[in-house]
Amino acid sequence: MSTNLTIPPVIMWQYEQLYNLVEYQTQDGLLTAKQVAEFLHKDPAWLLRATYDGMCPFAFGSNKGVGRGTSCFHSLPFFFYMTQGNLFRAATDKDSLPELLQI
Repeated sequence: MSTNLTIPPVIMWQYEQLYNLVEYQTQDGLLTAKQVAEFLHKDPAWLLRATYDGMCPFAFGSNKGVGRGTSCFHSLPFFFYMTQGNLFRAATDKDSLPELLQI
């Protein structure tokens, strides 16, 4: 038995927020820790700590050296992490979109 999957409005809203963040708030393809943390509804210090510890799959960072950490949040890996690449695949292969939305 096959049923159509309906995307909840809150998920659509989050996708819109993600798109707006990546499209309109990046600078040279980069996001700040504060921007990413606000999107995730987390404390920026928590995100930076996860990044410094190597636990953030979409960012690079280090807290070694001069006593001040550095971090890098590229918009492409962040977008792909949040969407698992599904939006990109659907946008580039419109024939598979109905298949992706069915159970």
